[in-house]
Amino acid sequence: MLFRIMIRERLSNGMSVVIENRTQTELAVVNILYKVGSAHEKPGKTGMAHLLEHLMFEGSKKFPNFDKTIHALSGENNAYTTNDYTNYYEIIPAGNIETVLAIEADRMNFLQISQKKFLNQQQVVIEEFKESHLNMPYGMHWHYLCELMYPGHHYQWPVIGDSIEDIRSFELKEINEFYHAFYNPSNVVVSVVGAIDEHQVMLYIQKYFGGIPSGPMANSVSPMNIEAVRKQKTMIEPVPQDQLYMAMLTPPRFDTTFYSMDLLSDILSNGQSSRLYKRLYKEEKLFSDIDSYVTANIGQGLLIIEGKMNEGISCEQGFEAIKRELQELITIPIPSDELQKVKNKAESYCIYSNYQLSNRAANLALFEAFDLVENLLVEHQSYLQVTENQIQDSLIDYYSNGVIGELEYRNS
Repeated sequence: MLFRIMIRERLSNGMSVVIENRTQTELAVVNILYKVGSAHEKPGKTGMAHLLEHLMFEGSKKFPNFDKTIHALSGENNAYTTNDYTNYYEIIPAGNIETVLAIEADRMNFLQISQKKFLNQQQVVIEEFKESHLNMPYGMHWHYLCELMYPGHHYQWPVIGDSIEDIRSFELKEINEFYHAFYNPSNVVVSVVGAIDEHQVMLYIQKYFGGIPSGPMANSVSPMNIEAVRKQKTMIEPVPQDQLYMAMLTPPRFDTTFYSMDLLSDILSNGQSSRLYKRLYKEEKLFSDIDSYVTANIGQGLLIIEGKMNEGISCEQGFEAIKRELQELITIPIPSDELQKVKNKAESYCIYSNYQLSNRAANLALFEAFDLVENLLVEHQSYLQVTENQIQDSLIDYYSNGVIGELEYRNS
């Protein structure tokens, strides 16, 4: 075990707490994870979780200027929203830990959003949608992939929202209802990591968070009904290069078979010796760029292969080459040295990513949210235990017998 969790408790209002002391630093990280994301929205009102994330920085009852207060403490802060949860964190000198906990408790219980601030952040998100999705080449690819892979499911739209019309339709009353429905201790994990007295920090947490009333718990993401099908979508747009995306479903993030699919994505494209890079980019020169990755959703995620075509090469040729590589992985044993290489990289990432305070705090909160903190401590072993047969079996289940989405962008 690389680290020892000093305190792991649940308050009477349902809030979970994980605290870990770290030496050789003068900093601390406070991480607040809310178990609500875009998957908890309703069709026609998508993007609400992401907009609320923006509004959480607009001030609360005792701390009307959140960013200014954190910066005055020599700290930095940020947040991000996913399909499944929203995460907030501050990195501060350890001596300021009590003040930061007081600030986080206040915005959990007494967020104050004026109509002016609401309209301002609503417009900020609309401009973000335009800049990152509508006005950028390939910018809508997440929308199209979600539609292809998750029809009728709450992963059907991306985190930013399904459309500008959805975001523009929000009223402040609806945002406040969403906040009060989900931003309560029953849906919260607080993790603190750093140069702290863990028992004193626990007293601070009880002091500031213990009196916040509990509320309804967010629903878990519903499972999908899977039927083997191949779906295709072609977009004719003035893009710089033709580009393709191939997507297949993967197991949920905390399923034991997730690690097989994660290693598969590394075999395909992690490094210059990976299969897609070596064969399709370097040798056959079909692609000017190619990559693969997993989304690691709490529900079923995606393994996505994306690539830009070289001039004169069609997306159809690219798809056929990728299918050939996937079929070879199913039918021909994976060399032991190739498998060991990606295992070693995964092990290194698991271990060293946890040395950074903010990563460690976020990981503790995420795993605690699903009662799996013990798994985090030994997750690197889950990668090391994956066998060649398990990767092939997963590829058969999720590629040969699964849902496959193919999206292509081309100029004509």
